[in-house]
Amino acid sequence: MTKLNITAKMPDTIATDRLFLRAPNLGDAEAMQVLANNKTIHKFLARLPYPFTHEHALDFINNLARWEEEHAYAIINENSDLIGIMGLRANGNETPELGYWLGEPFWGKGYATEAVNGVLGAALKSGINKIF
Repeated sequence: MTKLNITAKMPDTIATDRLFLRAPNLGDAEAMQVLANNKTIHKFLARLPYPFTHEHALDFINNLARWEEEHAYAIINENSDLIGIMGLRANGNETPELGYWLGEPFWGKGYATEAVNGVLGAALKSGINKIF
């Protein structure tokens, strides 16, 4: 089975009505650490360590360039705040999986739905026709 190079297929940025999705950068590390260091978020995500340290955030950001089968986006709201992370991961096959987390202060505002719709729309335009 051919590996899917998601990074080559997905756009660098995605804009929605209220959100801007772009690659996480080192300037996001502090906000990422604060938001992701949350037990409630951790219990829903197998790959997110808890406690989530500044080093974990830096490792995540610094390793992004090496990933071909995964493409991550920092989710930025209308106030230019990092509110979470979303990405597609191929998991060794041609059908990628969508995963995300949002900081708890941003729950219940429709941000996850808006970001998911943006990423799914971009994936379809990029030729990715099936996502789990």
